[in-house]
Amino acid sequence: MKGLVLFILISFFSPFSLPLVENSSHSVCYLYPKSASVSDITPEYEYFKAYPNPAYEVLTVEIGMKLPARISLKMVNLEGEMIRTLADDLFPPGRHFFETTLNSVPSGTYLIRYEKLDKVLVRRVVVK
Repeated sequence: MKGLVLFILISFFSPFSLPLVENSSHSVCYLYPKSASVSDITPEYEYFKAYPNPAYEVLTVEIGMKLPARISLKMVNLEGEMIRTLADDLFPPGRHFFETTLNSVPSGTYLIRYEKLDKVLVRRVVVK
C-alpha cells in the first residue's frame, strides 16, 4: 500500500513541463522538477546549500529532495528575528532554487533555517 501511495504522490507532482516561477517582493522560487528525476537524487544525496557566501545583492538557496515534502526556508538574524520567509509550502521531489534580493538587508551574519518534516538544518551566510 505504501508503494501505491508513493506512486500516486510522485505522479501527482510530475506533470510540470515548464519551470514554475513564484514572485514576491523579495524572493523568487524556481522549481525544476525535470532537471533532476527522483532516481537521480538518492536519500544520501538530499542536500541544502546557500550561495554565494558572502552574498552581496542576491542569495540563492538550493535544495534537493527525494520525496515530496512540506518545507520551510527562513532567513533569520543572530538574535532569532525573522528577516524573511523564502518558502513555506509543499514541494515535489527534485532540485529547487530559491533566490532572494538583499538590497534591503543590512550587512551582517544571518542564518538560513531549513525545516523538512522532523529535520532542521541551518546555514550561516554573510551579507556584505
